[in-house]
Amino acid sequence: MRQRQLPMALRQGFLLKALLLSAFILNACGMAVPKGAYRIDPSSSQHQRLALSLYRAAVAAGEKPENYKLGMIRSAEINAASAGGGAFYFTDGLASQSQKVIDGVVAHEVAHEALGHVGQTIIVSTAISTLFRVLNTKVPGIGYADDLVNPLVTRGFGRSQEFAADRRAVEILRKMGYEEPERVMLSVLNDLRDRYGSSGGGLLSTHPNIDDRIVEIAKLQPIPSTSNVVAFTPPPPPPKAIPLETGGRIVVATLNGSIQAGTLEQANRGQYVIQTGNGPVSIDHADIAELRYYRQLTPEQHERARTLPLMRVRRVNGWESIGWVKELDKEMYEVVLRHDESKLFIRKTQVTSMVREATKP
Repeated sequence: MRQRQLPMALRQGFLLKALLLSAFILNACGMAVPKGAYRIDPSSSQHQRLALSLYRAAVAAGEKPENYKLGMIRSAEINAASAGGGAFYFTDGLASQSQKVIDGVVAHEVAHEALGHVGQTIIVSTAISTLFRVLNTKVPGIGYADDLVNPLVTRGFGRSQEFAADRRAVEILRKMGYEEPERVMLSVLNDLRDRYGSSGGGLLSTHPNIDDRIVEIAKLQPIPSTSNVVAFTPPPPPPKAIPLETGGRIVVATLNGSIQAGTLEQANRGQYVIQTGNGPVSIDHADIAELRYYRQLTPEQHERARTLPLMRVRRVNGWESIGWVKELDKEMYEVVLRHDESKLFIRKTQVTSMVREATKP
């Protein structure tokens, strides 16, 4: 994957913007702050990688990266969270991971922000918190219920929101330059499952476990290709031969402008062999512009031809014929000529116009 390099001034501007997060944290009214939060260090290469990843993900998601803010959390766990309003927190554990893991996790959090999930979660969490505060109830394992006001609690996102964020993250990663973004997300989720297990949450949680998320992402994954497997493209079907009987007199105009006349000796495998005055000539069906076949029609063929529309047929070579026309196949018209009732087969690409001549001869 080719990493997109940003101008130095642009990267520095984003890092400086990230430094303002501490003031944002202190002044935000009612905004919950995770324990262990601290300012980003612009001299840290790990923090720069996080900031650049967030910038690229924001651009890929169609968001304005200048409205995003970045803060850190002192924790060895691999985690990230969106606090709403464009504020994101990343752990030290995530900062130490490979760029692929960082981009996968960051893309997921940006997807939550772009999809408006944080605002939806705050509304739901606040309602639940108010209910438990009135009941003065403490929930075992997570403390007092007003902790749920904190939108950073990952379990605040529901199953549908997590699945939607994963799908959007795949789109974001693709626009960030990853050729197989589904594989990136599957790799990140598998790594998290190996580290922390597959459980997705605790009490009051509708968060899907990682196994469920892996299944959903796997549905988006294209069929894997390997170096020793070559994609099979079926060959085009051979040109369809015009159904003719041997022994009749035949005149053939080819696409390259030549004309051959003689007796038809062979008409199979899409190829015709004509016995001309200069010897046998082979012509492929695909090379035929038009073919005139002289052979007496049977009475039944004669009557059947007269039920077809009588048309004046003009061709690109300037020739004009009148006869009863039917569509032989996707390539050719069959015309029974009115003046001598011979059969004329014309490639459709050679016809410039067909005008109805009369209903009866």
